Amino acid sequence: MKKLVQSKRIARLFHFLIIAACISVVSPCLASERSPRYSVILLGGPATESEWPDNHVQPSRINHRGDVIGLTPRAPVLYRDRTLRSLWSAEERYYTYFPPPINNRGTVAAIAFGLDSDQSPPVIAFTYSTTGRNQGFTLARASTFAFRWFVPWDMNDWGTIVGELRDAPLRTAVVYRDDEVRVLPSLSAGGEAVAHAINNRGQIIGTSGSENFSYPFFPTRAVIWSNGRVQDLGLLPGCVNGEGADINDRGEAVGSCNDMSEESGFILGFAHGFIWRNGVMRRISVPAGTKICVPLRINNCGDVLIRYFPRRNSDTFGDGCWLYSDGVLHDLDQIVANATGWRVIGLGLNDMNDRGEIVGVAQYLDRNLRAFTQGILLVPRNRNAHFMSDGRLIAPR
Repeated sequence: MKKLVQSKRIARLFHFLIIAACISVVSPCLASERSPRYSVILLGGPATESEWPDNHVQPSRINHRGDVIGLTPRAPVLYRDRTLRSLWSAEERYYTYFPPPINNRGTVAAIAFGLDSDQSPPVIAFTYSTTGRNQGFTLARASTFAFRWFVPWDMNDWGTIVGELRDAPLRTAVVYRDDEVRVLPSLSAGGEAVAHAINNRGQIIGTSGSENFSYPFFPTRAVIWSNGRVQDLGLLPGCVNGEGADINDRGEAVGSCNDMSEESGFILGFAHGFIWRNGVMRRISVPAGTKICVPLRINNCGDVLIRYFPRRNSDTFGDGCWLYSDGVLHDLDQIVANATGWRVIGLGLNDMNDRGEIVGVAQYLDRNLRAFTQGILLVPRNRNAHFMSDGRLIAPR
């Protein structure tokens, strides 16, 4: 009898362990199916098609500390500690239309152009530390590069900067460290190359011209530079061109490949997003009817920020954005619409950090069907969102 009771207890324990194991496996999948919730923080003021006020901000980059870099009609701005401040004053007489990268130590890299034709110097490429300084930014305190036409696209936490040189007929991918610039090899002799992102392991992703010139347009491939060598990531089946966009600290990369589908209506056909892991390129599955799928960022959690076209379930002709997490696409258009009450007609999100914060712009219609563009910061609801000094927090309804 005792053995029978004991065997029943063991059976119950075994069943409990099986159920617990099933829950531990299934729960993450169920959680990933639920749409994440965000608070929306407005950055700067709204703009219309005919009027772009000086306080209108187009956020472009965010680091893992939550520092946001954006562009205004006057100068780049930094959002930190609930306030926006200009990176240089209007008296500097410089502007930039390239979004400056900022690393997790608060260092900014940028290129500035003089507003006056006789201004000296007409172009400045520089870095500047935004931490530990209370005084206003001036270009006189910036660390300038010896060469001017260097466009910085990304910078890791060790201060290594990647980008391109534009003082030659073709763009050249370069890496800059300790006042030295090194040209990155292209896949073909004399071919263009651009370095788009660098991780803290020193791996660089970008785009390079390939050696296959049978294609009527200049063919490109997504590539990774590591230890001075260039690696062709290949193409998705049926595609002819590729571009590399971003790489995280685990070496996972994202980008897109183009085909030549005639029904696409575009010169380069459809754009198909990919994730590159462990030496294998995999297509990101998207709903039928998607013509453009361009992954922009991948964070260290493996989440991917994707821009797509056309927008889903909409009568407007604009871009949309997805968050691709654990194999599931979350519609950020709908998330922003639910949080703000806006009729969103386009979404141009640009960057995402490891905390899940996302920055960019939203286009929407007001009650009078007037179109506005607004800079926004999306903050996951599991974090404490806060108000801006010149903006307001909009919580999900």
